[in-house]
Amino acid sequence: MGTRRKIGSDTGKIVENALRHAISKVISVTHLILMLLLKALKNRNHRFCRSERHRQDHDIAKIAQRFKEQGYSVVIAAGDTFRAGAIEQIEIHAESLGIKLIKHQEGADPAAIIYDAIQFAKAKHKDVVLADTAGRLHTNINLMDQLKKVCRVNNPNLIIFVDEAVAGNDAVERARLFNKAVHLTGRY
Repeated sequence: MGTRRKIGSDTGKIVENALRHAISKVISVTHLILMLLLKALKNRNHRFCRSERHRQDHDIAKIAQRFKEQGYSVVIAAGDTFRAGAIEQIEIHAESLGIKLIKHQEGADPAAIIYDAIQFAKAKHKDVVLADTAGRLHTNINLMDQLKKVCRVNNPNLIIFVDEAVAGNDAVERARLFNKAVHLTGRY
């Protein structure tokens, strides 16, 4: 690790602490997402679409904050027009972070909202668009078709699939079906 240890210090404790720190950094979901996104940014890819079923507005806010800390400018697209209160929820996060939120009314077409966010980002020279889409199950045909349209219209550079750890083997099947619907570029 490039550090020195004091004479008489417990080498086992030093190694244990270093290992604990390294493992927690690697398994942090937000850290993994951020690393994927930063890698995409370095390759000049600037549009992102993210789909998941749980806590996505909170995770998007955390990712947006990390981007800001790294010096990137961020726009959030409120594309979850399906769930009641979703727009207001992401709006609170965006306001607290001082990030521009592109939104339409409840029930609006998510593909159009995300398209508008991308156009805004291009016009204002923003680095990243994070698209908050409705959580969906692979069995909901209408929402899966909506996700296909979002990706077809907006051609995102990075699509991340996030599922719950408690899903077990069903998560593998869901990931396979999501990948079949929209080519996933990042999953965990």
